[in-house]
Amino acid sequence: MGGCFLHALPPHDASSTNSPSDPRITELLDAYSDVFEGPHRVVPDRPIRHEIILEDGAVPPRGCIYRMSEEELSVLRAQLDDLLEKGWIRPSSSSYGAHVLFVRKKNKDLRLCINYRKLNAQTIRNADPLPRIDDLLERLGGAQFFSKLDLKSGYHQLEIRKEDRYKTAFKTRYGHFEWLVMPFGLTNAPATFQAAMTTEFRHMLDRFVLIYLDDILVCILEQHDGYDWHPMEYFSHKVPPINSLDDARKKELLAFVMALKRWRHFLLGRRWFTWVTDNNPLTYYKTQDTVSNTIGRWMYFIDQFDFTPKHVPGLSNRAADALSRRPDLCAMSHHAFAFDEELQRHFIRAYQSDPDFGTLYAQLSSDHPPANHFRIVDGYLLLHSRGKDLLCVPRDFHLRTRLLGEYRDSRLAGHFGVNRTIARLRQRFRWPDLITDVTRYCDSCEVCRRSKPRNRNPYGELHPMPIPREPGLSIAMDVTGQFPRDRLGHDGIVTVVDRLTTATLVSCRRF
Repeated sequence: MGGCFLHALPPHDASSTNSPSDPRITELLDAYSDVFEGPHRVVPDRPIRHEIILEDGAVPPRGCIYRMSEEELSVLRAQLDDLLEKGWIRPSSSSYGAHVLFVRKKNKDLRLCINYRKLNAQTIRNADPLPRIDDLLERLGGAQFFSKLDLKSGYHQLEIRKEDRYKTAFKTRYGHFEWLVMPFGLTNAPATFQAAMTTEFRHMLDRFVLIYLDDILVCILEQHDGYDWHPMEYFSHKVPPINSLDDARKKELLAFVMALKRWRHFLLGRRWFTWVTDNNPLTYYKTQDTVSNTIGRWMYFIDQFDFTPKHVPGLSNRAADALSRRPDLCAMSHHAFAFDEELQRHFIRAYQSDPDFGTLYAQLSSDHPPANHFRIVDGYLLLHSRGKDLLCVPRDFHLRTRLLGEYRDSRLAGHFGVNRTIARLRQRFRWPDLITDVTRYCDSCEVCRRSKPRNRNPYGELHPMPIPREPGLSIAMDVTGQFPRDRLGHDGIVTVVDRLTTATLVSCRRF
């Protein structure tokens, strides 16, 4: 199987896409016109022929002839004449008969299509796979020059097995025909064509030729030796729950095993690649006297590869852990709001009466404050922990409610759940009873109740109670709260309902 195709690209300053071709290209095509002669007849002696193997008990499918416009009939007659002249189809008396139809191309021309869906449903699928796209792309690493070939009428240059030709019959207004060459639309046609191309170019594959169906890519590789490293691919994986409680050494060894599995097709059989890690004891994993069953299996897998472990201290390899070392600097987790003078006075009053920070705040406000990790800045009590200052939050209901609203209910907060809200607040505050406060606040959020899906089992069905015969016979009561205290100290509502008549609201003190 051979072919040669030339295409003249117009200059960049061409004013029209209809400009004539380069005369040198025209002269070259005329001089070698025999090379570019269109294919005719069935190409004999191909090692690959298309077969159509049907399932047991398959019944020959038949299709009707659809009505066509004058334009479609004209194109149909012309294409049938061309296929008959080339010897690719012939008249048939087969009991099979698929119908034909036309689809409009992008350039408004009509494309003849044959509906082989019923035949394909009865055909046993070919097990030959197509090449993996990612494998083909990886083979292009280091290539400098490319040449692309797209075969013309490639399917029609493969013969259909003689005993299967009658199965490809199709009906038209101008006769009943069957294919001698492989048409488009058959279920196993791509696999057959790929097998033919692989057989034809086997001695060139993965050296300088890549093939995917009728597209051929010729590339010239160029390789440089040296230490000019650059990333080829990135890979990340979440630690499985079963390994989440393992120590750091075991987790980093697991990460290396996952990387070897991910790039096994690259690394297996390659000599002397380097494994870089910031865990120095991990480079001596082979010298351990006793190992667990899990690490033993990992070591058995790792021993297949030929590599050199190299320890690089964390200070010299900061880029590898840049995303995990300082999560508090992530822009998406940062949130700020204005601390005005009123809020500052509110903090100071709450500190002075707070059971957790009151005594400490008084000591730090004195002339001789004790030396510890707490300090007062502009009236705010700060705790220095892990290289940053955390704002201490006193036990004040209104103050904590405002902070929760700013860090959870604002437009940039996103109404996170309990765990994510706690994680965000822990990055900024020293907050006693944080889990209790956040859980209670999230459970009372009306927006979340309306918008978020439920993550609990549905409530049981209601069973209505019988209607009372007279007023006062059946009374229901409920206590609702805790609400912000009013000027009289009320923080709850007792609802008293006479089930036959009406309801009465009674203010109360819940605590």
